Amino acid sequence: PSRAQLTATSDPASSARWMKENTCLTVIIPSLYAFMVLTGFMISTDIYKVFSKPFEPIARYLFRIPSEYFSVFLISSVAGYPIGAKLLSDLKKANKIDSKAAEDMLTYCYLGGPAFICGVVGTTLFSSVKAGMTVFLSLLAANIFIGVFIGFFKKIPPKSNEKITVSISFDKLMISIISGAKSLLIICSIIIFFSTFICILDNIGAIRYISYHISNIFGISNINSIAAVKSFLEISNVSKFSHGCYEMLPIITALMSFGGICILMQIKSTVQNNLSIKYFLISRISAFIISYFCSIIITKLIINDTAIQTL
Repeated sequence: PSRAQLTATSDPASSARWMKENTCLTVIIPSLYAFMVLTGFMISTDIYKVFSKPFEPIARYLFRIPSEYFSVFLISSVAGYPIGAKLLSDLKKANKIDSKAAEDMLTYCYLGGPAFICGVVGTTLFSSVKAGMTVFLSLLAANIFIGVFIGFFKKIPPKSNEKITVSISFDKLMISIISGAKSLLIICSIIIFFSTFICILDNIGAIRYISYHISNIFGISNINSIAAVKSFLEISNVSKFSHGCYEMLPIITALMSFGGICILMQIKSTVQNNLSIKYFLISRISAFIISYFCSIIITKLIINDTAIQTL
């Protein structure tokens, strides 16, 4: 282990700081791998259909999708950004969904997990779980709006009378473990690339140059403009925004709805050539705007007035 790691082990303050600076290593990657294995196993065994069954009216009448697909939306809303894409890609590979339906669902099956959002945004930036929940609910509301809007132009699908048969085996679990490991390796490679790329941009002064102009145009502090630029590239950099700065909460929310270029590349690597991400990219622009205004409304509803007087 490095000297920094040894110091973090012996000093509680250093340990907490090391955990914050290595959220990707200590939180995101372990939880993401578990969800990748779990979701792959659910698809191969048809367990996903069982989870969807209680939500059949919502799936058919609001989202206007076959009820068995609704679990994809539910799981993607709590599991982390690339999980929805992996679920839909696995369904397409197994010929359990057509391309058009999968590409439509990809536009709203995209969300950072509540643990990540509440931890990084809520606890780290604002020392408030309510702030984290504000961001999460705003992102979820934007996705629901997009899903219902797309469904509005579709016919209500017929009620499924299919008998659900779950087939569990050790071989399917092993395939899911191997597939999850391969996907995670690609995702980690992209994260490492972006960390290196951002470091290079930082060292040559490119980020400071862009941030300076953003700061002048929008009237935000230099620290927050730098955090915004870095977050646009890699979303975990939202932790670098000024602590307790509630006027930045809508911007942080909008950036997390977009997800950052790094996450978009992860989505592309996950679906590969199975699905087109054209409509997904368009949806992120819409979600960016919708989630911004949702956060303003939700903040005023669940956070006290003294914290939001600057909004």
